[in-house]
Amino acid sequence: MIYSHFSNIQDILIGELNQAKKSIKAAIAWFTNEHIFNAIINCLNKGIVVELIIRDDYINNSEASLPWIKIINANGRIYFSSNSHKLHHKYCIIDDVTIITGSYNWTYLAEKVNQENIVIIKEKNLTDSYLSNFKDLKKSSLLVTDFSQLNKRQIESSPLQEKNFIEEELKLVEENIVENTISIDNQAERLQSLLKDAEYSYLNKHYDEALRYLSLVLKIDDHQPLAYELLSWLMFRQNNYADQIKYAEKGVELFGDDPEYNNLLGIGYGMLKNQRQSLTNFDKSIKLLPENTTYYSNKITFLEIFGLHSLADKEILNLNKAASTVIKNKENYTPYNVMKAYIDRAMVKSGRTERKEAAIKAREYFYKISESERDYNDLDDIDFLMKS
Repeated sequence: MIYSHFSNIQDILIGELNQAKKSIKAAIAWFTNEHIFNAIINCLNKGIVVELIIRDDYINNSEASLPWIKIINANGRIYFSSNSHKLHHKYCIIDDVTIITGSYNWTYLAEKVNQENIVIIKEKNLTDSYLSNFKDLKKSSLLVTDFSQLNKRQIESSPLQEKNFIEEELKLVEENIVENTISIDNQAERLQSLLKDAEYSYLNKHYDEALRYLSLVLKIDDHQPLAYELLSWLMFRQNNYADQIKYAEKGVELFGDDPEYNNLLGIGYGMLKNQRQSLTNFDKSIKLLPENTTYYSNKITFLEIFGLHSLADKEILNLNKAASTVIKNKENYTPYNVMKAYIDRAMVKSGRTERKEAAIKAREYFYKISESERDYNDLDDIDFLMKS
C-alpha cells in the first residue's frame, strides 16, 4: 500500500508517529519543527524506542537548535552523521513496517514555504531495504549522549550554499516561538531557554546569536531584567554607547536602581564624555554593592580618562580594600567574584611582577567557574594583564 501527500504534511506525519507501537527510526537531514519534536517526545513517554540520525551542522547543532537533551533524557537516541554534508535523507520507519519518505525535511521551511511531498509505504520488501540502509547509517554515525560536550557549529562555518537556507529557517523558527498557538507553559519554558542561550552566546562572544535570542525574548516578554542587561553589554561590545545607555536606562525604568545597570550607565556616559553623569552612576553602583571590585575599577578608569588623577588614587585605595576583603574571605564568594577581585587588583598594580601574579590567580579562578558561565571577555583581560 502506497499513499502520497502534497499538503498538510506536518499533521499527517504527526498522525502516523502517534500510531507507533514499538519503534521509530528516522534519518532526517534537518529537524527544527517543534510540533514534530513534541510528537517524538510523546512517543518516548509512551515507551516507544526512538532513534534519529541527523546532520551535524548549524541547524541541528547550535544554540538555536531544538533541545535534543529532552530526547536523550527520555531514553531516545540521537546520532550525528559522520558524513553530514552528504546526508540528505528524509525518511522514517515506524514499527519496522511503515515507511514515510519524500522531499520533506522536518523543518518550518518545508512546512510553511516549500512545495513538498511525502509517500507513506507499507510494503515488506521496501521496508527491509530501508532498515538495511538505516543500520548502515548508524554504523558510520556518532551516538550523542551529552550535547554540552560538543562543539557548537557557527553559521559562519557553514557552506555558502546552505547559508540562505539557514537564515530563512531561523526566521521561521523565531516566528514559531512567538506564535500564540504555543502554550503559556511552553512559552515560559522556552523563554528561560532563550535567556540562557543568549547569555551563553554573549559570554562566548557570539554577539549576533545573542542579539537574535534577546530580540525573541522581548517579543515574548519585554519585562526581563537580564535581557536589558545583556543588550546593554552587547551594545558596549559593538561600540554603540547611545544604545548601551538606552537599554540600561530602560532596565532602571522597569526594575528600579540596580548596581549593574548603573555600572553600564557609568561606562556608557563615560565613553560619551559625560563626566558628571558617568561618575554619578558609578557612585550609585558602589553604594548599592560596595564589595563589587569592578565598579571601583571602572570608576578609576574614567577618573583617569577625565584627568582626575588624585581622585583616581583615592579610589584605588577603596578598590584594594574591597579586593582584599573578597580574597581573604574567598570561601564566602563565588569563583567569579574572586576572579574579578584579582583582575581588578591587577589593573591598578604598577609593578609588572605584582600585576602578573594577580593575573595568574585570576586565570586560576576563571577555570573554577562553571563552563557555561565563563565570560571569555574576562579571559581576554587576564591575557592582556599577563603580557603587560
